[in-house]
Amino acid sequence: MTDSPKAVFLSYASQDAQAARHIAEALRAAGVEAWFDQSELRGGDAWDQKIKQQIRECALFIAIVSAQTNARPEGYFRREWKLAVDRTHDMADDAPFLLPVAIDATPNAAARVPDKFRDVQWTTLPGGVTPPEFAARVRRLLEPGAHLAPPVAAAASARHHATVELTFLQRLKRRNVGRVAILYLGISWVVLEPLHVIFNMLGVPDWINRLVVVFMALGFPIAVLTAWVYEVTPEGLKPSATVDPSTSLLRHTGKRLNRAILSVLGLMIAYFLVYHFWLAKHLMEPVAEGARDSAQNHAEAGIEITQRSIAVLPFVDMSQSKDQEYLSDGLAEELLDLLAKIPELRVAARTSAFAFRGKAEDIPSIAKKLHVAHILEGSVRKAGSRVRITAQLIRADSGYHLWSETYDRDLTDIFKLQDEIAGAVVQALKLALLGGALPARAAPKNPEAYNLYLQGRFLADLHTKASLEKAIDYFRRAIKLDPSYEPTWTALSFAYSDTGARGFVSSEQALAQARDAAAEALKLDPKSARAHVALGLIHMNIDWDWAAADREFKQALAYDAGNATVLSLGGYLELAFGHTGRAATLFQQALARDPLHASSYNNLGIAYYAEGRLADAEAAFRKSIELKPAQSYTHNGLGLVLLSQGKRDAALAEMGRESDEGWRLEGQAIVAYALGKRAESDAALAELTTKFAKDAPYSIATAHAYRGERDQAFGWLDRAVAERDGTLASIKVDPLLKPLAADPRYQVLLKRLGLPE
Repeated sequence: MTDSPKAVFLSYASQDAQAARHIAEALRAAGVEAWFDQSELRGGDAWDQKIKQQIRECALFIAIVSAQTNARPEGYFRREWKLAVDRTHDMADDAPFLLPVAIDATPNAAARVPDKFRDVQWTTLPGGVTPPEFAARVRRLLEPGAHLAPPVAAAASARHHATVELTFLQRLKRRNVGRVAILYLGISWVVLEPLHVIFNMLGVPDWINRLVVVFMALGFPIAVLTAWVYEVTPEGLKPSATVDPSTSLLRHTGKRLNRAILSVLGLMIAYFLVYHFWLAKHLMEPVAEGARDSAQNHAEAGIEITQRSIAVLPFVDMSQSKDQEYLSDGLAEELLDLLAKIPELRVAARTSAFAFRGKAEDIPSIAKKLHVAHILEGSVRKAGSRVRITAQLIRADSGYHLWSETYDRDLTDIFKLQDEIAGAVVQALKLALLGGALPARAAPKNPEAYNLYLQGRFLADLHTKASLEKAIDYFRRAIKLDPSYEPTWTALSFAYSDTGARGFVSSEQALAQARDAAAEALKLDPKSARAHVALGLIHMNIDWDWAAADREFKQALAYDAGNATVLSLGGYLELAFGHTGRAATLFQQALARDPLHASSYNNLGIAYYAEGRLADAEAAFRKSIELKPAQSYTHNGLGLVLLSQGKRDAALAEMGRESDEGWRLEGQAIVAYALGKRAESDAALAELTTKFAKDAPYSIATAHAYRGERDQAFGWLDRAVAERDGTLASIKVDPLLKPLAADPRYQVLLKRLGLPE
């Protein structure tokens, strides 16, 4: 017999004729002779002999496997398969001859084929669609010396792997698995995005949000698996393995899926544009707080939520030993200070933001109390000299994360990292479009000194004698290592002032040291708002140099107009000048940035009381008590307001709740006198005089003034001047001293204090 021609024989069931024709045409187009031509086939012995001869002479035998061949236990194609297998008994094991081709999802393991078919690698050509790579592979197998790769993956050639992977991808494409996956994800986004906003607006619990997300996630593999196993037919969903490729609607289904994907994409783009250019602005435009009782509305007048507002919560110490709270607090506080210097951004002050440390409150609730639209929170984890910091910016109304990042750094990079995080926050809030930019600042030169500075700030905020002593020591050690870092000098000045104000050391010594530290800070950075505040406090409370104090506060406001501390101290100064209206405005501005600062409500109450706005004063004092019940003077202030309203019994009860003994005795002496209880008033005043002659001469003077005892009142005011009693700063606005205003001695006293008449 002559050598077999380089021809390929295609064996197929009659139902698969169309798929077989596609394969034959593709091979012929590639220059491969394919024995497939229904017009040449005839029944009878002649036809049977021709088929047998072609099987004996062909170079490759392509057996087309499908659901149709699986469904037929008998068929002429099975005789062809047997003849092909019989021929392989005379061939080398690695000689290329058998080439099974599956045209649907019929798996190798479940196919009803001769075992010999399983010894070689199968190829999948869905519906008979034949890529050029398959034709090229057939041509290579027809070359002399070719070997047919076995089905074992480890023995497969690189070219064979490429063919198999390509075929698998084609199957994915043909069955629209990728389209279904994309459409499912798009629909999920279109559903979840607005649903999340609606749930937050309605106050739906967070667990319901999470449950919806879980259901959506579980549905994804179900949708993809369904697309792989089933396809749409005129009769509905059917397993792909049972669908005749010639009647398949997969191509039509793919076109419909493409249109659906484009529609969902259009919805996504429309929602994005509407949300970011209209809805977000309207949701986050200044929104007045909800209706409250009348007193509360008065107390919080002027406080609103604006889009460009943020609170920096204390970062959580995630270190194993839990000994890095000073670092986490320091990082958050430095970020807060840095962001507060951006004029376009309103930043909640530290006092209010840090009030939520360790409290299990959700973000929307915290933001509402702080009157901000955004929250920055994070965590710190330190291990050796490395630190991992996670920060995330959250939009309060929806709970969405606008930005989040994790940083792994050496501790030497901590200062640069603060700038990096703040810059990312600014970018996320798009402040740059509004002219905002990250302010430049001097970097510390020594990492160890900066670490000591952070520890010192943490300890100073505890305000105990021991903590202040340690804080001052840390600041001093930091200055020795890095004397050019202004914030350390400023923090040292405040620490010294605190020790003197609390009576832990001699006030003269402490204030002299505080003055020197503030002066050094201003030499290093003349634009340091905190340093100007530190020096302004000394000028106001100790020097009584009101002009110098006013100059320092105005400079501080010019350099950091959004600083709540600067605004509050400016309010103090306006009270000293007798400008109660200006003082109230500044205190309100401070509260807009520090809405949980009890002292600011206390000061606002003093300003309202001095103006005669008794209802507003009562609301402010009550809010201060709500935030900090044990704060000194607040119950005294509320008692005096109630007394002015004619509520004498309520005023006396309030004085009994005062935590500071000096203020309590003063209040009881005044209210008892108003109630006609002269003996009780005398007893309280006598005790006040005995215990607090040196520390509270001003309070003794106010009690005498209310009782109409002018000579004693002026005598104790002279004593207050001699003792440098800081409360004298309120002499011009104190309603208790109004009976003295017409006395010539009053004007003389104002001149001694350097206050304008």
